[in-house]
Amino acid sequence: SARLLTPSGDWSAIMRDTFVVGTPANSQNLIVSEINYHPLDESPGTEFIELLNISPDTIDLTNLTFTAGLSFTFPTGALLAPDERILVVETLSPFAGLNVAGVFANETRLSNSGEQLTLTGADGTVIFDLTYHDKDPWPEFADGSGFSLTLIQPTSRPDLSSPLNWRPGLSPGTSDTLTFTGPDLTQHVLGDLSPTLINNSFQYQVILAADDFQVIPQESLDLATWLDLPAP
Repeated sequence: SARLLTPSGDWSAIMRDTFVVGTPANSQNLIVSEINYHPLDESPGTEFIELLNISPDTIDLTNLTFTAGLSFTFPTGALLAPDERILVVETLSPFAGLNVAGVFANETRLSNSGEQLTLTGADGTVIFDLTYHDKDPWPEFADGSGFSLTLIQPTSRPDLSSPLNWRPGLSPGTSDTLTFTGPDLTQHVLGDLSPTLINNSFQYQVILAADDFQVIPQESLDLATWLDLPAP
C-alpha cells in the first residue's frame, strides 16, 4: 500500500497492488500431480490436491485461483521451489508437517463421482483444466478404497484428462515412484510373485509405482506374430 504527496501538499488516496516475486506460475512450470477425491470413510477430512513445480526455477503462486470444482485462491507470496510440492486440503490436521497452502474455501469439496477442475493464473490464463471420473477406464481404486489419483511421470506434462496417465497411489507432499536401480528388472516391474497359469488364465501382478516402465500383455499362436491384449 502507498500514498503520494501532491505538489499542493495533500496526500492521495491509498493505492494497493500485488507484486509477483520471481517467475509466475503457468501451464509450463506447474502441474497437478495428485488428487485424493474420495478417501476412506474412516478417514474423513483427508481430501487434497497436490501441485508440483516441474521447472528448474522457483515459481510464484500468488493469486492462482481454482475457478471450477473447488474454491481456493493462493495467498500473496506463496512460492514453490523446483521439484517442490504443495497441497490444498480439506482440513489441516491430517497434513501437519507438510507444505500446505490452505484449506478448501466456501465449504467446497472434491466430488466423489468426478468433476472438472480448473486452475487459473493471476492474469486469468488457464494453468490446467481437467475432468476426472470414478469409473473405468479411470483407476477405480481411487474411489473410496484408500488411494488417490496419482499422475504418471508428471515432469513430462502428460494429458491430464487421459485416464491412462493416472494410477492409484497415496503420497501427499512427496512422490511414491519407484526408480529402477538394478539388477533385476523383472522384479522391479512385476514384484516377487512369479506369473502363474491358473485355470487357463495367466495371472501376474504389476508394481504400479514403477512409472518408468509399461507392461503390455501379448498373445501369440505361433510365437512369431504377437498381438497386444487389454491390460486388466
